[in-house]
Amino acid sequence: MQSVMAAFLTLVVLFVFDWPLVEVLGGGAAGAVIWGGLIYLIEVSDEVPDAETLPLAPRDAEIQRQVRPSWRVLVLIPVGLGLAWLADHWDFGGFFVPGQFAGYAAANVAGVFAVAGWERRTGGEVLSDGRESLYVSR
Repeated sequence: MQSVMAAFLTLVVLFVFDWPLVEVLGGGAAGAVIWGGLIYLIEVSDEVPDAETLPLAPRDAEIQRQVRPSWRVLVLIPVGLGLAWLADHWDFGGFFVPGQFAGYAAANVAGVFAVAGWERRTGGEVLSDGRESLYVSR
């Protein structure tokens, strides 16, 4: 979802607010790296196992794959437009919009690769109970 918002807001600031492409790409790349690093450290790293073994999931645990509905993107569009307007008005540039959304996407992708690597090494599947408790299913 964050990558969709990053792409959408990139188009908005380029065509609606008429920002120079170099400014958007340069600021967006810097924003993606800095925001992505912060978001990974603050949020995503909690979902990556830091031990070789995790407790086994309870026997009665039900595994449900959550797929976020696509309508959430539609709800975020007005928020994104407001952020783009603020970035334009306060001259934050591409670092803030679309860099912040690109950073969220980059942090999540880095987390996916970290968890996938852990699963490959250990042969288990990481499960989360939604409260930052991690379990393994074998």
